[in-house]
Amino acid sequence: MNEAREQEEADVFDPVRCNVAFGSAHDGWAFRLDQFSAMYAEKMGARTEALTRALWGDFAFSAKDKRVVRLRRGGADSKAKPMFVQFILEAVWKAYSVCSQGGEDVAGVLGQICKARGLGHLVPARALE
Repeated sequence: MNEAREQEEADVFDPVRCNVAFGSAHDGWAFRLDQFSAMYAEKMGARTEALTRALWGDFAFSAKDKRVVRLRRGGADSKAKPMFVQFILEAVWKAYSVCSQGGEDVAGVLGQICKARGLGHLVPARALE
């Protein structure tokens, strides 16, 4: 019985276990939490594994204190954004917003997003045109 339960738990999809990818087949991109954790871990002075758990959990990053804090519903930090939103979704939303609305320096904004996340060397300049 215990083996069956262990196997069932092993088969569960969980972003923290890195067996879930978020992406867009239409636009040709995808990522796992551990990929973002690896990008941010050194900058934040955190272990990659701990940051992966924090990105998917009820945690926020306190820029003032430069540390990860647990979100408490209805508490003083109720306006704080979960780390997944703050570090991942906002960058994706910004990229899509700039590309769909135009007007701004699309290549410049996307270049800044890539550079800030240490991806500049992975994205050819012509891809940002």
